[in-house]
Amino acid sequence: QRQSNLAAILNAVGQYTVDNRGALPPGISTTKAEISEALCTALVPTYLPSLPSDPKSNSLGATFTDCTDIDANDIKYDVVQDAEGRVTLSAPNTEDVDPTGTTPPITITR
Repeated sequence: QRQSNLAAILNAVGQYTVDNRGALPPGISTTKAEISEALCTALVPTYLPSLPSDPKSNSLGATFTDCTDIDANDIKYDVVQDAEGRVTLSAPNTEDVDPTGTTPPITITR
């Protein structure tokens, strides 16, 4: 579910960028941060019917159609733009444990 949520959000970011002549939506910067109300507002409902959240977030996997309802830790998906302009979304709260005993995040970059 997390991977499909991240893919849907990243696809919406890509479509926003195409429609806005290469400009990324507000709420994406070179500092990793949780998806914000600003990014939600830019994407919902034009590019996504609702913004999904992580099952381990404060909202327990709910979706948001009213972006003003988003509070800290409601989404629990992070977004960042790298120096080359690529956008990475990540779900840092996965349950999978690798052989070293850590839980690597799920990430998608475009």
